[in-house]
Amino acid sequence: MTEEEFWGKLEWRICVELGEMPNVTLRHLWCDGILGETISTQNGRTYIVGVAWILGGRGEGKMRFTMALPDGVSVAGDVPWEALFPPDDVTNWLCVDLHRREVTIDLSKAEPIGRT
Repeated sequence: MTEEEFWGKLEWRICVELGEMPNVTLRHLWCDGILGETISTQNGRTYIVGVAWILGGRGEGKMRFTMALPDGVSVAGDVPWEALFPPDDVTNWLCVDLHRREVTIDLSKAEPIGRT
């Protein structure tokens, strides 16, 4: 998977995850784009930081997003984009905070669908 393919597929995957959220407000939102801009390391973890456009009926829009990279995944050299993509059979990896205008992706928090 190329980087361009990754961001396009992640946008769609976020839309699916939002549609399954227990919070009704979040369930009616969708992602209209996401793009990583920088890579940072904090407290021994590596993150991709960028912008996500989360839209809905209340004027949501551009938000900061942070994606925690899974342990053992390096972004030095060729990025293994497939390893960063949330599998279809998991949930709880996405957090949208409308008040702070932040989107967080953390695959370490993912749980199999049906066990939440």
